Amino acid sequence: MTRYFMKFTPLFAAEVQMMTPPRHQPRRSGRIRSSFRYSTDDVRCKDCTRYDSGRTCHLNECVCLEERIEAGVVELNTLARECFGGRMFRPLQRRLRDELNRQSFHFFLSDAHRERWTHWKNRCYGMSGRNTAALFLLTADEELWQRVLWHFDSSGFDFPAIRLSGIHPELYSIYQAAKTISVGGDNIVIQSSPAGGGSVSYFDSIYADTLLPPRAVSVYMYLKDRSNSAGSCWPGIKTIARDMNLSRSTVKRALADLEQHGYLAKLPRYRPNGSNTSNLYTLK
Repeated sequence: MTRYFMKFTPLFAAEVQMMTPPRHQPRRSGRIRSSFRYSTDDVRCKDCTRYDSGRTCHLNECVCLEERIEAGVVELNTLARECFGGRMFRPLQRRLRDELNRQSFHFFLSDAHRERWTHWKNRCYGMSGRNTAALFLLTADEELWQRVLWHFDSSGFDFPAIRLSGIHPELYSIYQAAKTISVGGDNIVIQSSPAGGGSVSYFDSIYADTLLPPRAVSVYMYLKDRSNSAGSCWPGIKTIARDMNLSRSTVKRALADLEQHGYLAKLPRYRPNGSNTSNLYTLK
């Protein structure tokens, strides 16, 4: 039987607090996070105490609005239309205009980004809204745009023909976000590595390995960020723990998991006087 009766429910955090002894000093920040998330079945209108089959309540009257948003049942467009429609729309529009005029926003990374996006948006004036948003992301970097340029027209992007081998992981994340927006996906995920391999080919293996704990995946990504072109780095356990806000024991277990699963090779290093220093990690 589980130690907590309210585990995986919204009351889990409250139960943990009630069972905590007085003046107890928790480890590190002591923040308790519940893993419970509302699903579609949890927020059905028929289960509401105020449900009336003859009258559908508006969102601004709904007592479970926050839970329905968390479950993904209510879309932002629907929420704005129902809560700020009619007479409420004019005051909202006026407040937004005043707020925008009060602050200066910088939507583009640079003048070159602005010029690229403006040029190709005007040249392909028949683009859809989704492709326009994807174009904004893809024109942010010159290297990424040069790979996409010859596979793009007013009808959209030919993503299967784009070659991304050797591209930086950050640019690949931008590419995946733009692709998801363009094709109309619901979630932005990294689901495939660039064709032909390259510096982000590890995405396929590290995320597909269901036996690898999440702590090991996080530490692997941290080491990947710190490694040189040969895939080697030598941060200390204390440094990794501090940068990632983890305990030293958690970092040690994560490194052991990576070494056991073949993602990491560890080699001890020594100072000139013979004392130990940080290990050399080589990513595979």
